[in-house]
Amino acid sequence: MTGPLLKVERLGLSVGGRALLNGVSFEVAAGEVLGLVGESGSGKSLTALSILRLPPAGATVSGRVVLGGRDLMSLAEADMRQVRGGEIGLIFQEPMTALNPVMTVGAQVAEVFRLHRGLGRREAWTQAAAALARAGFGKGQISAESPLLRYPHELSGGQRQRVVIAIATALKPRLIIADEPTTALDVTTQARILTLLKTLAREDGAGLVLITHDLAVVATMADRVAVMRGGEVVQTGPTGRVLAGMGDPYAGLSATPRPASDASPVLEARGLVRAYPAARRGWRRSEPVRAVDGVDLALKPGERLGLVGESGSGKSTLLRALLGLDAPQAGEVRLDGAVFGERASRRQRAAVQAVFQDPFGSFDPRWRVEDLVAEPLPLMDDPPRGAARRTRVLETLAQVGLPPEAADRYPHQFSGGQRQRIAIARALITRPRVVLLDEAVSALDTPVRGEILRLLARLSDELGLAYLFVTHDLTVARAVTDRVMVMKAGRIVEEGPTAEVFAAPKHPYTAELIAATPQMPRQ
Repeated sequence: MTGPLLKVERLGLSVGGRALLNGVSFEVAAGEVLGLVGESGSGKSLTALSILRLPPAGATVSGRVVLGGRDLMSLAEADMRQVRGGEIGLIFQEPMTALNPVMTVGAQVAEVFRLHRGLGRREAWTQAAAALARAGFGKGQISAESPLLRYPHELSGGQRQRVVIAIATALKPRLIIADEPTTALDVTTQARILTLLKTLAREDGAGLVLITHDLAVVATMADRVAVMRGGEVVQTGPTGRVLAGMGDPYAGLSATPRPASDASPVLEARGLVRAYPAARRGWRRSEPVRAVDGVDLALKPGERLGLVGESGSGKSTLLRALLGLDAPQAGEVRLDGAVFGERASRRQRAAVQAVFQDPFGSFDPRWRVEDLVAEPLPLMDDPPRGAARRTRVLETLAQVGLPPEAADRYPHQFSGGQRQRIAIARALITRPRVVLLDEAVSALDTPVRGEILRLLARLSDELGLAYLFVTHDLTVARAVTDRVMVMKAGRIVEEGPTAEVFAAPKHPYTAELIAATPQMPRQ
């Protein structure tokens, strides 16, 4: 066969008369990695679903999708079902929602072989074990300890993603479409998953369409890039050339090192321990797990401190202890020298606020933005009421760059970046001294992420806020923090000024994290 493996020509999609895709065209060669990038709502995922002929209900689709010389748009549905999984493998962003929670891993992988190859149960399970081993999960043998017999909830995020990859590549398809496959993963797990995807594509000679908003991942993985905006492909070309013209989304954030503060810590942890009871597996009981193991932390007024580490390192558990949501078994947390914990006063609670990864999940969808932002006000000694309350909300919305009319709208009427601005406004409404941010920008597009980080940096400078950034994204930590702490297995293994830690890491684990972080090409 000559010519491209996949050729998308003038692909269009509309729902209710509204065009969501408009003349999308691109090509993918066998063995090539194409990065499909763009902001949320640009049409990336809709393009992938349209290629598989899985558009939204009521959608009208036009154009051609040619795979190996066959126009998929002209195939009967029965033939198309063989293409899905057999010739095109699809990897979703969130494996927990893609996997069936009541089926074992083995049953879900074996299902591919039973449906597409007509294999019996025993042979399908044998092939499933081999597919999982090929994806780096398990040894290819069926036994009592085999991952085939486990359920999705018993696996880590990286393990679940390997299962999804095993399902998508089990039949060695000619084309793999990976839709944000590493967004929620820490940098070392992300690096392993990306390496696995590239290896499998190269081994099988398959084309790989990598859909992502992370330009650093694209720089590491893709041979060519197609940029989408407003349902159209606005630019295509070799990766280096396309990315060179897009600029650095974090430009200016870390250009000027900030002087260290000599003030006493505003938030401090001393010898903090947070352990979980032993788990029982059969007749055996494991040892108690120390998710936080003797952590010392000191955050000074106006300081931006980063807390980085892999998933499971204890970052979120430490955050909950700092917020007084979980009581530690040993050690203590102090706010301005006074004990801060589960019995903290309202005034103390008002001084420490949080911004979470998914603002939409932390909002009541029935509330207007004014009520959402004003929610923490009762923590204050004399909270504003009536017109004063409204004025306070509008002033705070203005601080985060939102117009007054936003106060009267609902969360679903905003983009992801706008919702995160609302979440930041809610954290600022009590005029706190400390804001703890838990993966607050990890789900945002790279340009939007840069905007939010610049906003947070400006607010820190203007209001004297102290930040603790909890993140698995070392690019974010490097861009916006003054100092960084590296956490592994519940302990802080390295800390210091951000620039020094990144330039010359002292602990092997820190060096591993930095080496695994995708980097944008330097211009």
